[in-house]
Amino acid sequence: MNNVRASVHRCCTQGSVPGEDWLSDKAAALLLSCGPSPIHDLERTLSMLIADCHCGRVRIEVAGPPEFLVDCNCSICRRYGALWAFYALEGSRIEGTVEHAEGYIWGEKTISTFHCRHCGCVTHWEPLKPKANAKFAINARLLEPGAIQGVRVRRFDGAESWAYLD
Repeated sequence: MNNVRASVHRCCTQGSVPGEDWLSDKAAALLLSCGPSPIHDLERTLSMLIADCHCGRVRIEVAGPPEFLVDCNCSICRRYGALWAFYALEGSRIEGTVEHAEGYIWGEKTISTFHCRHCGCVTHWEPLKPKANAKFAINARLLEPGAIQGVRVRRFDGAESWAYLD
């Protein structure tokens, strides 16, 4: 990322775009259309991960790999087989939820867990009443495997103790 940052800085201060070999088309387009300070937007674009359902109608963009993944054994999570990755709602983007996803609310009615209406993939959950700095979770199994390779998996006992087991 430091090489990218240096190249972006040269581009912004010298008014030229470096060779195509170092920059994706998406990032290059962002550079060419940017306002006065594209560095933060470019870094964010390059570090975003995309989780999408099997048919691609529900798509979630999050900022980089999660700190850890959660394998929960509560009655619903064990049936879903999801590995949850937590992110701030602010700064993430969820597309296709309104027209292609359906929420399921159960238990204490604090979250809604979404699945795609077309392919059935469980995509994410969101709080029903988000507060400041609210988080949501995506099903990390919808990310490309390399995006979460090496990320620690924490086991959470949602069935009984409501505590991490590690």
